[in-house]
Amino acid sequence: MITQDILSDSIMLILFLVLVTGVAFPFSSFIVRVFDGNLSRGIPGHLEKVIYRLIDTDPDK
Repeated sequence: MITQDILSDSIMLILFLVLVTGVAFPFSSFIVRVFDGNLSRGIPGHLEKVIYRLIDTDPDK
């Protein structure tokens, strides 16, 4: 009974670590782009351009 619990817990821990690592890499590249000020690619860049157009402002200022 205890061996089965240890095996199940080990599998869940490994699955959790794989999931967290898989999410961390794309998120870290997004954070690097945010701090560099380069959000011109993808959905965030598109949303930023739309918001600037809606509020009628210059993105360079």
